[in-house]
Amino acid sequence: MNANDIIRAAIEVRTHAQAKGLQAALEASIGARYARPLGDTWNNFGLMSHGGDFDHKTIENVTNAQDAILEREARKRFASLDGVPYTSPHQAAAELLTDQRELERRVQVDFHQPSEADLADKRVTMTVRDDGCGITPGAIASTIFQLGSSHKSEILWQQGAFGLGAKSTFRNARAIVLVSRRAPEMEPAEDRITVAVVQWEPHGKGTTAYYLTTSDWADNANPDAEPWSTPASAYPEFGPGTQITLVSYGVRGLHRRFSGDEKAFHAIAQTRLYRPVIPFRHTSYLVTKPEPRAVRGLEAALEPAVPGREHGCEPLPFHLNGVTYQLPVCWWVFPAAANEPGGRNSLVAAQHVVVFTSGGQVHKHWDTAEFRERTRLAKLDTRIFVAVDTDELPINVRTNLFTPDRSDLVPTDDAIRLEAAVAAHLEGSPELTDLNAKLLRVEVERALGNRNTREVARRISRAFRLRGGFSLGSANGTGRPNRPKTRKQIELYPEPTFIEGPEHTTIRPGDTRSLTFYLNAHDEFMDSGRGVIVVSTDHPALSPGKEIANGDLRHGRLRVTLVIPDTATLGDFVITARLPEWIRRSGGLAGPLRWETKLTVTDAPPAPPPPPPNGGASDGDGGEIALLWTDGQNQSWGFTPNVPGTLEDVPASILAANDDYHDLARLGDAEIKTIVLNEDFADYKKYVGRLVGGRKAQAVDRTKDRYAQGVGVGLLALDEQAKKSPLDDAQRRAAAHAIARATLSLLPAFDEVMSRIDVDAD
Repeated sequence: MNANDIIRAAIEVRTHAQAKGLQAALEASIGARYARPLGDTWNNFGLMSHGGDFDHKTIENVTNAQDAILEREARKRFASLDGVPYTSPHQAAAELLTDQRELERRVQVDFHQPSEADLADKRVTMTVRDDGCGITPGAIASTIFQLGSSHKSEILWQQGAFGLGAKSTFRNARAIVLVSRRAPEMEPAEDRITVAVVQWEPHGKGTTAYYLTTSDWADNANPDAEPWSTPASAYPEFGPGTQITLVSYGVRGLHRRFSGDEKAFHAIAQTRLYRPVIPFRHTSYLVTKPEPRAVRGLEAALEPAVPGREHGCEPLPFHLNGVTYQLPVCWWVFPAAANEPGGRNSLVAAQHVVVFTSGGQVHKHWDTAEFRERTRLAKLDTRIFVAVDTDELPINVRTNLFTPDRSDLVPTDDAIRLEAAVAAHLEGSPELTDLNAKLLRVEVERALGNRNTREVARRISRAFRLRGGFSLGSANGTGRPNRPKTRKQIELYPEPTFIEGPEHTTIRPGDTRSLTFYLNAHDEFMDSGRGVIVVSTDHPALSPGKEIANGDLRHGRLRVTLVIPDTATLGDFVITARLPEWIRRSGGLAGPLRWETKLTVTDAPPAPPPPPPNGGASDGDGGEIALLWTDGQNQSWGFTPNVPGTLEDVPASILAANDDYHDLARLGDAEIKTIVLNEDFADYKKYVGRLVGGRKAQAVDRTKDRYAQGVGVGLLALDEQAKKSPLDDAQRRAAAHAIARATLSLLPAFDEVMSRIDVDAD
């Protein structure tokens, strides 16, 4: 091959066989085989990132391409890159990229089918082409092939602050092909096109990723050894910039061909690059009719108002290292579940429920299981999407909060507090609480309509108490604080007549707390700027706009969030919510309105909740328990044929709507431990199915009740044990499955006795 053929072949590589053929052509052109390992380290396989999701890691190649464009544009404007004044990538893009017309064309991401066998093995070939600064042959080893280069780590206006380079994705590809040409603005000594092929080979006890150089690297005795290159005149069609091809890259969902697929690349890129520095184009040649699609980020896609989709955005005060920052927390609740038309999967990547962004890019996310575990908004887990923007935190703080591969939080005290604060912020939202309660009410009413379960629930309560279980007679059936109560709708007016809030609140240093204030005015009263609520306190450590954050007026309610610094003074104080005078629409002044809430800051442990009427007892036999049966088609409970059931906290007021549980109305919104059983659990369904043909309905019902009692007691015991030794979602599901199967194994003896009783009764 001549130089022109080599470059053309490098651009068009799609299969591993083609990559190997290109490597052979480079060796023949060089006239010798000089191998240089990535990172200048033999056995470098272990140096490359292997944790996290390799589908998500593909985004690193996109951000590298975006950085290359920023670098080229910065060099056009400034004599030296050292003099670039920008402090963030978005600021640099806004200043440097003024022509938005064809901006998305400057980065092109394509997916190709490497071979039928590779595609069946969930492998694709991915190319990323940019028209950015490009890389000279001599800089390849110290930048993209360095495996953790410090290049760009001090440049705040580029995204590559962590210097990932090849570490994120190369390990997951069978070969990597690099083609690069340095842009003229970067003033290269020569205008050359570089081609390098990264392959794997055994080396000693390990495996090494290597590329060929034109001289012997000689174990770093010759650090200037560089990959093959040729004058750009050999292939002028390849303009300045870089193309990286990941050949036969292993994926989980990127091979999917369907538009709108939540596991396909477009959804992942749209979500992970929530607010991209530069939009880009993506084309999948895995489909019959490839069409370029622009990726502009989920923030832009969620911006338009959609009927039925609820939205809210409020600041979260977060105290860190003596400074309080206000982090925007925005949420969207979709009108349908994730797997239904109009659901979250139409826009959002799979299992991205809560995302923490830095520089517009997702660095950590909660999936549905983590959302359910951290909040009591379980009915929203398949409908809600939450974005937590951490950009107000200094970059060095964010760098220490997140792992270098942008996939998780470093498990420090600060990171733990941040996640806890976000969970509390979401739980404290009156709107989200109402939406969750609305969905929960529908599902509970549906389940309660199946059959009467109150007597079986009482038996479960007695049995659990007899086995030494905890008392179920607490205010909410759990050791957790009650949910915020849902206030009855207040009549709203164009002009408010009152403002009110809680009488008293107690907060511990280091805690974040949400308070709800009520103003009987339409949202427009504050949205238009006619009215402004000022919330302040005489506590010396709490300042409005910092430790105190106001939300928006929605349906007569306004949420105020407070964070109490760890070093805050203890004692009693006053929170004042004041609505200054305003001009009436009809003319003249109205107001002011004012409300005071007593604030106690204490480091004393929280007092236990007061017992409900009658101690919450069920006929004096134990605490209140509820039992629901539902079918597996009801996806809101997260059931599959392999899940026997779950344990939920349900407000007594919702259960009391059913005649079977009407007496629970006395408990108000106190939470009741509720056992929810799956009628379509495969083992249970098979067992009961064998009984239906030869048994009376009454006898079958007794078997079902016996099963419910056994599984119910087991789930309660599991929940109690989990408080001592926390379980993740997979462990909890496995334990619940074991409990159900163990219960079923004991039922045959009971059924034998019952069958004889039934015969005798005849």
